[in-house]
Amino acid sequence: MTSGTNLRFAMSLPRQSAARVKPSPTRRELLGGSPIHRLPVEILAEIFVVFASLESKTVQKAGWTQILLVCKFWYSIACDVASLWKVIHVNPNPDWLRLCLDRAPRCVIDLHIPQLHPRDFNAARHIIVPDRHRIRALHFRTTHDFLTSNVADFLTEGFPALEELTFLPIEWRVKRGTSLGLSADAFPCLRTLVLSGVSIPREPRFYQNLRSFELHEKCSERSGFTIDDLLDALHAASPHLQELDLSRFDPTSSPSNNQAIRQIHLQSLRSLYMENDFVVASELTKHLRVPSNVTLRLRISLPSSGPAPRDTTEQLFAAILPPNMRIAFDSAKELSIHIERNRFVVHVFDSTSSDYQINRPNERRSERVNVGFFGPYTYDDALQAVPTFGVSQRLTVLTVTSPSIPQSVAAWKVLLGAFPLLNTFTVYAGRQMAFDGAVDGAFVGLSRERQAETAASISSSRRTPRCPLLKAINIVCLPGMGERRFRSGIGPFFNIVVECLRSRAGHAGRLETLSFKSFMHSYRTGLEDSYAELGKLVDNVDIL
Repeated sequence: MTSGTNLRFAMSLPRQSAARVKPSPTRRELLGGSPIHRLPVEILAEIFVVFASLESKTVQKAGWTQILLVCKFWYSIACDVASLWKVIHVNPNPDWLRLCLDRAPRCVIDLHIPQLHPRDFNAARHIIVPDRHRIRALHFRTTHDFLTSNVADFLTEGFPALEELTFLPIEWRVKRGTSLGLSADAFPCLRTLVLSGVSIPREPRFYQNLRSFELHEKCSERSGFTIDDLLDALHAASPHLQELDLSRFDPTSSPSNNQAIRQIHLQSLRSLYMENDFVVASELTKHLRVPSNVTLRLRISLPSSGPAPRDTTEQLFAAILPPNMRIAFDSAKELSIHIERNRFVVHVFDSTSSDYQINRPNERRSERVNVGFFGPYTYDDALQAVPTFGVSQRLTVLTVTSPSIPQSVAAWKVLLGAFPLLNTFTVYAGRQMAFDGAVDGAFVGLSRERQAETAASISSSRRTPRCPLLKAINIVCLPGMGERRFRSGIGPFFNIVVECLRSRAGHAGRLETLSFKSFMHSYRTGLEDSYAELGKLVDNVDIL
């Protein structure tokens, strides 16, 4: 049988006689079959529930019903497990919906409503409304054209137990908004709200119980919802709100002209996601105060033409990450920076140990902060901006990726001087950058400055090399440079590396690992003295 035939047959079983469908299994039937038939009924029921949960994530949402066709014993168990039937993926067959509601009589119900013909939706509506007092979740995944007056009338019935409401059109981008008359009176227990292309209410009490809030495009044009209205909503939800996603939120009016900054303390917030243009993002973040352990994802689009919104990278970050947001960087111990001409991204990773790259290279990390600018910016001052947005001096792992952007020695000194506890430093750079500033400048920045290079008033303790606790340096070269120029640049580059390590000897901890990957393994001729010198200055030199 095909899957569709199985489902139709399973749905027809309740209409057959009880004698044919659900005979009482004998002890011989229970013990004489395969080992799975000897499992306690409770364990078998849990297996069915797990299987149904996994199937709900596939294309065939009701594929789990095939277990009804295995044998009479399985059928009898599955029909008695109410939790199997409480998550309903509505389809054009009203008998299926009615069957699920009947088999979960004392359960709260989660409804997933796909694209349906208006006739089929009205048929489902008449079955659902009598049980609306036990509907826990409504998830609409349809085209935007499906959101008609029929859906609006359905929602005005009121759902006193509803905790989750989702409208996510299947179109990539929504062209217009639709008003469905959402109100606090109709949904008094709402905990999760996800909207795209649906007009959002302006009354703050609608949001007072929210734990999860996603607001996307075309949600404000019908109601005139502004940033000030959003701030009112977040203030009402602030005691309980845990997840906030404002990606592509587009207020109908210009940002508020009110100069007063409202500090909305989202004390329970676990995650904040934003994918917005610079104007909207900077207007929002200055009002939000987040916990230090928040998961932060900010993707900020800069204008592709015209004047930049801020003159320097430091000013860009200051606008998007004001002091009330920088607390997310306060406990950072591992930081990664990615610099390209139209892309600047900063990552913060959480890991159990700062030296995992040395001792446990396969240790899994979780990215907690990802803040990126996409569009034209002043990339040549990007490194210098990083210490200004609140990264903790307790940072122990730093990675810089710069495929084609050279950085000055002064910029490297500012960056490396900000993290005295650093013990692992990694640079990914294009081959041409290894000799044009992206790598050799880093080694100059790590070198101990000579007496003549410092002011007479600076004590010798201030001439301690930057990052005195450094244990490992990893250099990874990316493709992109001709072999001839690569060969000619190796000698001078190696001289800089050796000079750096010599200057640190006796004034900083001994380097344990110095590794070069995809770099210079085939160009050792003429560099024997440099290799020998490195062996004296570093415990382990890897050239891969």
